Amino acid sequence: MFRVLTLTIVSTLACSVVVCGQSNERRMIADHSQKNLTAEDSQADGIVQIKIGQLFKPGDTTYAVIDRKTLAGLPPLPTGFVAFRDQGYKVTTQAIASGEHAVIFYVPSVKSADEFSRLVVFHLEEDELSPLGKSWEPVTLVPGGWDKNFFQFTSEKAYGQLVPDFASRRIAAIVDEFGIFVIAVIPDTHQVPKEPFTQIEFLASSSPESMRTNEQVTHTLTIKNNGPVRAEEVNLRESVNPALEFQSATTTQGKCTQSPRSMDRVFCHLGPLDVGSTATIQIVARFFKFTNLNEERTSARSTVELVFKKKATDFTDITTQRIVDFDTVILKANP
Repeated sequence: MFRVLTLTIVSTLACSVVVCGQSNERRMIADHSQKNLTAEDSQADGIVQIKIGQLFKPGDTTYAVIDRKTLAGLPPLPTGFVAFRDQGYKVTTQAIASGEHAVIFYVPSVKSADEFSRLVVFHLEEDELSPLGKSWEPVTLVPGGWDKNFFQFTSEKAYGQLVPDFASRRIAAIVDEFGIFVIAVIPDTHQVPKEPFTQIEFLASSSPESMRTNEQVTHTLTIKNNGPVRAEEVNLRESVNPALEFQSATTTQGKCTQSPRSMDRVFCHLGPLDVGSTATIQIVARFFKFTNLNEERTSARSTVELVFKKKATDFTDITTQRIVDFDTVILKANP
């Protein structure tokens, strides 16, 4: 399923924009509405329009074409996908702005509607669940993807104007931040899985089930591959309840690390899990001393997300993901 984000367009945009590429350098100019940036030369494949989100301070925005050699040094695209024309695009800005930003691509070299329908825009994003630290996320706007409960700043009509259009050879992506983009081609055999490729047994428990405020608690997470296929990559993330303070994490395989972005998150990269194999993780936490307990018994719920893949570059979907919530009961210590 392709991910879509909301779009905010400000009424003014006082930003000088130059597009610098490793090849086919192009310059972006502000259009008459001063809301958008458009390409001065739009005769070749590339970015032709950028819609800035909320702009707080103007600054130069540039983009460069990324060639095959540079792409080879980045994380691989999802299984089966290949970069269209063996190139990508890097968008940077010196402006201070918050998303969401729309990046619109023009692909006049595509000659058939069938080829156009197989194009997807990917954005390279931070990903704690990936051992590489980054992964490609599909960010293409798709027909029928507008949801009034999801989009706060764009109407259904405005959304419809950004969905892929073969007649104009334009395809759009919306992101919170700029960075690296690739237009990729969907493989002929690409299908959405209907069931998991292997059976993963996943259990989570808290010991002791009821802890005092002066005690520690151990969360034990057990993952077993019941077959019939080996999982090439298994990753896990626990969001520890804020009432608990992370102390340590151990695992029978791979490595567990506290997130540098949040003291409450722990992620583990376990590597491959063969059929019949079991991996056990123990996360130790203690009561967070600055937590106010209003009741004698307080339930602290933590959430664990498990992702397992047949190939490391496979998409994560509902068939290869497990999310488990479990509670630790905190008892007030005797005064």
